[in-house]
Amino acid sequence: MKLLKSKILRDASRIKSLPICIFMFFFLFTPFVYSQSRKQITGSVQDVQGNPLIGVSILETGTSNGTITDMNGTYSLNISSTNATLRFSYIGYEEQLIKIQGRNVINVKMNEETSNLDEVVVVGYGVQRKSDLTGAISSINAAETLKKMPAAQVADLLQGRIAGLSIVNSSGAAGAAPTLRVRGVNSIKADGGPLVVIDGFPGGNLSAINPADIKSIEVLKDASSTAIYGSRGANG
Repeated sequence: MKLLKSKILRDASRIKSLPICIFMFFFLFTPFVYSQSRKQITGSVQDVQGNPLIGVSILETGTSNGTITDMNGTYSLNISSTNATLRFSYIGYEEQLIKIQGRNVINVKMNEETSNLDEVVVVGYGVQRKSDLTGAISSINAAETLKKMPAAQVADLLQGRIAGLSIVNSSGAAGAAPTLRVRGVNSIKADGGPLVVIDGFPGGNLSAINPADIKSIEVLKDASSTAIYGSRGANG
């Protein structure tokens, strides 16, 4: 009887220890599985002349996982899948999508966007190619911008996309037009907003325009660009 009781106690002890063993197995095995699912990709990004490109954005598509190249044009990124695709993008250069396909090192050469130089920009006296421009003019393709980020009003299209352009929402009222400043405050009353020209007609109101109806926006910032409008173009 004592032997039977002792055996039962031993079996019960083994059964109790079984969940603990299983838990320890998963606890020790999980980091191994996680480390196997992560993969480090390294490499460099250069232009066609072999010069390192600094600040190139590298993003694992479908995620928010990304990094940028350092001062030497090199990068390192831990990806979540060996079948991932990396997006390389840099201002003035053609975007590239590269599949990893099991590689650990991916070196990239980026080509310049030559088409930008042939685009035309609307100025006060007509149109010019970007490559021929001498004045301070910034241009936005409204249609392409709307595809990336919907905008309720024209000011939203310009926000953060034009160097030197300040947009301030001075009123909390619904539908209130924001204040635009191209050259800062140029008057005592601080009411000198830029001249708005719509399809060649000066004096337009940006708040009355549907952003979806706009093809492109040009911001003329210096005196040579706005000279044709005289004093009305003093604030851009």
